Amino acid sequence: MNIACTICACNYLPYARVLAESFYAHHPDGTFVVLLIDDEARRLSPGDGAIDGRIVWRRLADIGLDQGEIRRLAAIYDVVELSTAVKPLLLRHLLDGGADAVMYLDPDVRIYASLAAVWPLAAQHGIVLTPHTMQPFPRDGSPVNSFYILAAGVFNGR
Repeated sequence: MNIACTICACNYLPYARVLAESFYAHHPDGTFVVLLIDDEARRLSPGDGAIDGRIVWRRLADIGLDQGEIRRLAAIYDVVELSTAVKPLLLRHLLDGGADAVMYLDPDVRIYASLAAVWPLAAQHGIVLTPHTMQPFPRDGSPVNSFYILAAGVFNGR
């Protein structure tokens, strides 16, 4: 079983929905999981229209964090840092749950073609990373250039 997933706070739900819709457009039989980092009370539900019923929704407690740890992490991290900090826990939770491979996608991504070739690579190599870019940036004076990418990191850490 191959699973794609993302992590976001409730304010990023519109982005996560676009990502999930684009995932299902190319992988109608796939499984897509969204970890909401700020809805432990489960205020959002599929019945209220805010949550797509095709998506598997998880909260921090679902991936093994107790309430004390959730409060501690929320106190020391901002939203982006918390999302990044719990990513390994979500991936482990999904792999332990039977996934052959898990693909993490940032919530502000949209998929334009099938990603079917990625899962066998992940299963074969254990991990597949995607760089921010595969071509040098033009020297056009734009603030986003090769030095910007080097400072930000070759691979997206979120």
